[in-house]
Amino acid sequence: MEIVKTKDSAAASKGIIDFRTFVNMNKDRLDDNTFLSFAFPINNINLISILNSISKKYKDVLFYRKAQDNYSFIAINRLIELPLDNSNLFNFTPIITEINSHIINNWANYNLENLPIITGGVNFDENNFSDEWDDFRANNFFIPGLIIFQNRDKTYIVYNHKFNIEEDIENIFISFNQSVSSILNLNNIGNINTTVAIKKIGEYKTEEYSWINLISKAKGYLKNNLNKIVLSRRIQYKVNDEINWTNCMQKLDSDYQECYLYMIKSNGTIFFGASPEKFISAQNKRIDLDAMAGSAPANSQDIETVLMNNKNLKEHKFVTDFIENTLSMYTDEITAKKNPTIIKLSNVQHLYTKISARLYSENKVFNLMESLFPTPAVCGLPKDKARESIRKLEKFDRGLYSGLIGWISLEMNCEFAVAIRSALCKDEKLYIYAGAGIVEESDPKEEFFETELKFKTILNLFDEQKAS
Repeated sequence: MEIVKTKDSAAASKGIIDFRTFVNMNKDRLDDNTFLSFAFPINNINLISILNSISKKYKDVLFYRKAQDNYSFIAINRLIELPLDNSNLFNFTPIITEINSHIINNWANYNLENLPIITGGVNFDENNFSDEWDDFRANNFFIPGLIIFQNRDKTYIVYNHKFNIEEDIENIFISFNQSVSSILNLNNIGNINTTVAIKKIGEYKTEEYSWINLISKAKGYLKNNLNKIVLSRRIQYKVNDEINWTNCMQKLDSDYQECYLYMIKSNGTIFFGASPEKFISAQNKRIDLDAMAGSAPANSQDIETVLMNNKNLKEHKFVTDFIENTLSMYTDEITAKKNPTIIKLSNVQHLYTKISARLYSENKVFNLMESLFPTPAVCGLPKDKARESIRKLEKFDRGLYSGLIGWISLEMNCEFAVAIRSALCKDEKLYIYAGAGIVEESDPKEEFFETELKFKTILNLFDEQKAS
């Protein structure tokens, strides 16, 4: 078989030879249910630098970078769609059990752990659908055909293949060669300085009036057994030029190193952002979660007074109490600081409490996720009543905004970010989302200003042109 020369030709050549050996060694074990997963190292690359090329080349892409860490990956192509029921969005245990019983891999050769074999995200509300989100599903989880996986100073390509007993083994080698060479031949773009122009659709004054009216209605709901509700805004822009996704994500990477970065593409639609909020991470029964609620401008002079007021502390306590009460059903050894700390981002500051616990069993993590999602930080309390109220009050579909983006390993470890500080790009339009927690003490104008600050995470990536 001809070996394709690539920009990492030594890695490609060795990978192709080793893959052939790997398949031939396991030939007698192959059947219709076999899941092949083959990893090999390549020269270290900046994953963000190839994002624009990857977004042009592939239909389905997920980029994910863990906050304040060197853990990141790009998942490419949907090898296996996960048939999750909307009534049980986190039913991963039987899927993982099935894969583990039929997998053949070489991961031990490189001491690979926590590979993101299940990747994707879930919408805030599985019952809402709209045209701008029609390229996505209520759940967007899939097993990728290719993964570019980076952990600290090492980078790997992981090739996944679901074996069909009727296929010619030689075709597997051809597919591997083409897939790997396609990745290694991508352009490494990096350091692009062009800024894309965008133009606002709609008027600021109309939006402020609509928001104040919305909060007035929401406070009526708060008097009817609703403790808190999180309402959001969606602003729209016309995109005048082609967006370079490497450029966008480099800017987010530079400005928000303490945040999760994510970009998920389906067909021609891209959802992306930089989230400061962890939904959950699970590692060998250890659980970490973020409680983040209560906000103030980053340039506030007396931040202790501005952020540590009764309204913000009340809003934050709703979130921490809910998380701790939910954890008590699935975990023990729950630890959390009594008082919140302050996390400062470039445009806004938040009250923050880290909460940790130990699971009774690894597979309980998915029951826990089901019970936690969506948290009061993006929905409200009581959860079901708040989400039903949001359906009535908000005039748009949140889609993946305030949902989840992340991954799951075959060891049932996982990590998910709350998909906030985000935007959707579809058909030359940019939809930007931001929300605010509403309690009885909330001031509508202050909450409007808070959403304006949160919009800047995305707006600062572009050149906002004024309407003529």
